Amino acid sequence: MKNLIVTLTNLLIITSTFAQAPQKMSYQAVIRNANNVLVASTSVGMKVSILQGSSTGTAVYVETQTTTTNINGLATIEIGTGTVVTGVFSAINWASGIFFIKTETDPTGGTTYSITGNKQLLSVPYALFASNGGVAGATGAAGAIGATGIKGNTGATGAMGGTGSVGATGAGSTGATGTGSPGITGPTGPGAGSTGGTGTTGFVGATGPGGGMTGATGATGAGIYILTLSNYTSITVPSDNYALVQGTITLGANYTGLNANHLVVSGGTITGNGTYILSVGNSCVFNGVTFNAVDVDCQWGEFINCTFTGNCPRLGYDSKFDNCQFSGVTTGFTYLLGSVVHSSVSNCTLPRCNEFVGSSITGTTIGSEAVNQCAISNISGCYIGTSSIYALQSDFVFAGNRCSSSSIFINNATQVCNQATISNNQFRSGINTSTPPINIDPTTSGFKIYSIADNLFGMQTSDAYCIKITSSTNGATFANIAIKGNTFWRGANTFPLFYQSSITIDYANNTAWQLTNNASTGGLTVAASNFSH
Repeated sequence: MKNLIVTLTNLLIITSTFAQAPQKMSYQAVIRNANNVLVASTSVGMKVSILQGSSTGTAVYVETQTTTTNINGLATIEIGTGTVVTGVFSAINWASGIFFIKTETDPTGGTTYSITGNKQLLSVPYALFASNGGVAGATGAAGAIGATGIKGNTGATGAMGGTGSVGATGAGSTGATGTGSPGITGPTGPGAGSTGGTGTTGFVGATGPGGGMTGATGATGAGIYILTLSNYTSITVPSDNYALVQGTITLGANYTGLNANHLVVSGGTITGNGTYILSVGNSCVFNGVTFNAVDVDCQWGEFINCTFTGNCPRLGYDSKFDNCQFSGVTTGFTYLLGSVVHSSVSNCTLPRCNEFVGSSITGTTIGSEAVNQCAISNISGCYIGTSSIYALQSDFVFAGNRCSSSSIFINNATQVCNQATISNNQFRSGINTSTPPINIDPTTSGFKIYSIADNLFGMQTSDAYCIKITSSTNGATFANIAIKGNTFWRGANTFPLFYQSSITIDYANNTAWQLTNNASTGGLTVAASNFSH
């Protein structure tokens, strides 16, 4: 609570008749923290001073109060009903000059006031002014409209009373002062004064940030919407607004309350059964939200510090995931999982993805061997353990990764990957002893360029291969495969089995250590050879 920001909104409400004026005024303040989040349902302490003459003038009345903010962070008190420190509220001579309201607030509910506000009363509340009687009239006579006051006295004789009423309409509250002692003429003045008070309330409503939250049914401007278990089905958040999820929202059906563009949604947990759809608009931002078995239907979203578990068929079309946690997540082919950066991915099945950068990937299958919708184009700077990656996308780049017991599958009998670059990686064994780190099948028709360069293969003696290239027919003659500048350590065989003699493999500047067999089996044509050990 050290860095709270309190937004003070003066809202003075006088409800009275002319005969009886309640000696109190309503005052409201909206309290926010340093992150501009409302401080809701919290006890706060307040000290209120009525200053005369200027913002640093004499305090004619001082009181203290303790109140509790509502769920929108709004604190409401009645000045004149608190614990009096000095002065008498009913004895304030509102006609004796200008007045200021000074507020001091302790957001922890005590009397250590750390936040101060000071605002001028732009117009004197009529009912309180009138309760001072003739004294207020004398002050009015000293004003520029003194002559009008004299006519008011004449009106007291009877016929001129109507004329006094006209004067009150022209001058508002000042006109009431001018009439002085004619009490009967006075009620006409408060009519205009009361209308003015309503205008003041409207102004405060427009400037008060709390109004946005209250206006959930159609208030103008951006607001903060609270989503809880009890009201998630009834709140629809408009575009360009902020939604705060409190606790766990359990979906019992598809939900469209967040189907708006450019939302910011923070906190809490949204859970479903793996099929319920949470519809979200375009270009929304989620921060710190946990999604458990929820189908998130959105496009071009951004997920920051979010957690995903369970069956999530869609996680946003071409969205970005930054510093997120994926645990046991299964996605589908409907939407493309976009860019995953600086995140943790464990025990997941992600058949349609775009790229992974600087992330930890364990026990996970990326891409799919069977479905022609895989789209992985880049995996770089990641740790990859006990995982399988199916690279079925042209211009695939796999660079700067550290891999353990993991395998890459480039192309197969039905899919096409026309170009792949695998460089500057560290490999330690494949997914199993018979499946090496890199598996290539260039059989499918089409010209293919594969480059495997500057990698380190730190294998076990039980590993059958470092690289395996399997090709039978159709299109193999168009494959251009370069294996250059790599270092091979251990392994039963340096290179793979070859089944198509027309494939040309370009070996150059490779180094091998402690290999059982550094020769390939099957037909092989070597275009360039510089293989040392």
